[in-house]
Amino acid sequence: HRILDAAAQAFCQHGYDGCGLDAIMADVGLTRGAFYAHFPSKDALFLKVIAECNPLLQALERREDDDADALWHQMRAIFEDYLDPRADGLRRRCVMVNLAAPSAQHSPDAARAVLRAMAAVQHQIVRGQPIKASDPDITAALSVVLGAAARAMVCSSQDTREATLGSAAGVFRRLTSGARHRGKLLAGAD
Repeated sequence: HRILDAAAQAFCQHGYDGCGLDAIMADVGLTRGAFYAHFPSKDALFLKVIAECNPLLQALERREDDDADALWHQMRAIFEDYLDPRADGLRRRCVMVNLAAPSAQHSPDAARAVLRAMAAVQHQIVRGQPIKASDPDITAALSVVLGAAARAMVCSSQDTREATLGSAAGVFRRLTSGARHRGKLLAGAD
């Protein structure tokens, strides 16, 4: 798991082409030769990072309550933290933000892995709710969040970064609340 964590950080900071296996392995105190005991190639490592090193998804999966309202409030808190301009650690490690464009350019397999990660997050957003993960408002809400996170990373102005993330948080709340409300109405109509 140390190799995956080091690779995720390296890929997010430098992209696929910008980091080598020697540097990744040196970060975990191993040699390049030891790499091949764990992964057949750098491509395989890249795909594994996309599939398994998603801190936003991991935070959403850790929610343990079975109560729909509790799950909903925990999900909202996770996204509030994700969009908090003072706490950018989760955003900086987010493979969906940092690796989406490089993955699309790298290979169809990598692009599909990013899309699967996004779909998994959408499933976690609606977990326990009467909403489908494919609801257009849920898709739009996640897109707004990821787009704002990407923009915030390149903003040099703290004011612009805060405005971008704050606006995204408001849009996320409105879109997800609307989807949940519609879902409850439809569930009540059955």
